[in-house]
Amino acid sequence: MTKLKGVSNKALRYGLLFCFVFLLAGCAKKFLYSNIDWFVLDYLEDYVSLQGEQKVLVEERLLLLADWHKKEELPLYIEHLKDLERLKASDITLNYLQQNRDRMRAHYDRVVSKAAPDLFALSLQLTKEQEREFLSNVQEHYQERNAKYADKTEDEVREIILDNTEEWMEEWLGNLSGNQRQLAQRFSQQVILNSPLWRDYRATVYQELEYLFDNKSNVVTYQDIFMRLLFEPESYYSEQLSLNIDSNFALVDQLTLDVSRSMTDKQWRHFREKVKEWRVLAEELLD
Repeated sequence: MTKLKGVSNKALRYGLLFCFVFLLAGCAKKFLYSNIDWFVLDYLEDYVSLQGEQKVLVEERLLLLADWHKKEELPLYIEHLKDLERLKASDITLNYLQQNRDRMRAHYDRVVSKAAPDLFALSLQLTKEQEREFLSNVQEHYQERNAKYADKTEDEVREIILDNTEEWMEEWLGNLSGNQRQLAQRFSQQVILNSPLWRDYRATVYQELEYLFDNKSNVVTYQDIFMRLLFEPESYYSEQLSLNIDSNFALVDQLTLDVSRSMTDKQWRHFREKVKEWRVLAEELLD
């Protein structure tokens, strides 16, 4: 919901592929979707340098994935957005929010399921040198993530959470009332901060990646670990991190519920117009 580190990472991940075609503004959105194979390949090569045949294979599979996504997934996104356009305050309950989160997770799972066989096949083709390069780049990325808030006090982190929450609310509602700002303030003070636990999680995942490549000769073990990393990253959470994430989800849901009940007619029009923009874009991408 918000751009918070460690607050709603699961929701962000589930919604990532739902929103992936909408990352840039204006005409750039269409450009991104029309060239999604190039963008994904460029992102992939931030982690590992692909060799000639590997790159050709990835490009071919990405084109097929993009075609499938356009035909099968975009219509589902459009239907989801239409439902959000019709949303009323009375529709929003804690049960509805969970159902919506499950729906977003389903968007993610379908794309990952479609891409998984090709990702697995590509991983088997990586050389030892490419595996070392991949691990080194993952480690560098994780170190950057770990350092992001390392020099900030708790008050400073909570101020960032407040700023991000208000920014999200203003984007989707327009001008905020004093009461709505108080809701954002309360949320920012109640959220459980999880930076140390996320560092532990990333360390665990990195160790699992090392173990993955060390067991490449054992196809059964290798496939089990690969699919677990891809489909069940939450299984590497510590018990405390899982509990904290669930608590933060409950806070996000309560904030959403409280905000929806406080929205004016003007704010509802603003919200529906924002959703309509995404829906119209998705419909244009089908052409």
